[in-house]
Amino acid sequence: MISWQKRFQKILSRNYGAREYTLEKLRGDASTREYFRISLRDKKIEGKRSIILALSRDPVLFINILKFLRRCEVDVPRLYSHDKELLILEDFGDTTLEEKVRGKDRETFHKYYKKAIDSLLKFQIEGMRNRNNECLAFSRAFNKEKFLAEFDFSIKYLAPRMDKRTLKKEFLRIAEELDREPKYLTHRDYHSRNIMVQNEKIRILDFQDARLGLLQFDLTSLLRDSYVTLDEGLVEELITYYLDRLNKVHKIREEEGHFRYIFDLTSIVRNLKSAAVFLYLDEIKGNNRYLPYVPNTLNYVKKNLTKYKELKELQETLGKYLTEVV
Repeated sequence: MISWQKRFQKILSRNYGAREYTLEKLRGDASTREYFRISLRDKKIEGKRSIILALSRDPVLFINILKFLRRCEVDVPRLYSHDKELLILEDFGDTTLEEKVRGKDRETFHKYYKKAIDSLLKFQIEGMRNRNNECLAFSRAFNKEKFLAEFDFSIKYLAPRMDKRTLKKEFLRIAEELDREPKYLTHRDYHSRNIMVQNEKIRILDFQDARLGLLQFDLTSLLRDSYVTLDEGLVEELITYYLDRLNKVHKIREEEGHFRYIFDLTSIVRNLKSAAVFLYLDEIKGNNRYLPYVPNTLNYVKKNLTKYKELKELQETLGKYLTEVV
């Protein structure tokens, strides 16, 4: 038995009087954290027969942001106990948003993606309105330097033999433009595998990389998702829904044309980085599970580059590579 299991057994026994359980390792996404489902045989924890054990490399950050989001009434897991890197969390079940809509009709997509947008807006706007310096998410941001770091990573794994001078010039211009936008609390990785559907409610996972950033960043993560492809008509409808709820519920008005332009620029940043991460996992970590998602992810980039004359030089530089991959 490995050392953390012994400590986990002590937590269960000491805090909850539970001794009998089964442990199932869960298949995570592209994350360094490990997750296990613990099914309790002889006790319940706050009425639950199953809980989640997470092994986190940075539990202080995770707990800090979780507690802040819980105070904002964002639907993230309850933290039952913790001991160093061991976190005992509420179980949100097995049904991701990706699985909930797979093979379903347009009406089902509409229903659950609108729910996901409502939860996202609560995360972004209520999180920002309750801002305090104790929450570590507010000590870091998507600023020009962060955007450039994302671009550098993308170049390294996507296009190492390309004209880096042209790319960096264009990326610098985009990074400076995005950095001028207003900043809100962002989840950072709000996609269909980090969104659970339990009892018809949206539950949010993997929020520990939250930071200040653009409203559009999380929305692109949701609507330009590597794992679930939405048709363009539905994407347009959902952007309109987001803006409408932002205005009517949260009293924040965004000019639609500019919002969509920044949405597309942000999508380029996000999707380039996602595709680069998938290639990194294959090349460095020996994990090729995400390679099938590379063409779809880069196809978003390819389409967005054709929308604006300001992106012509970047389109010409990246175009050959994207044509070969997509």
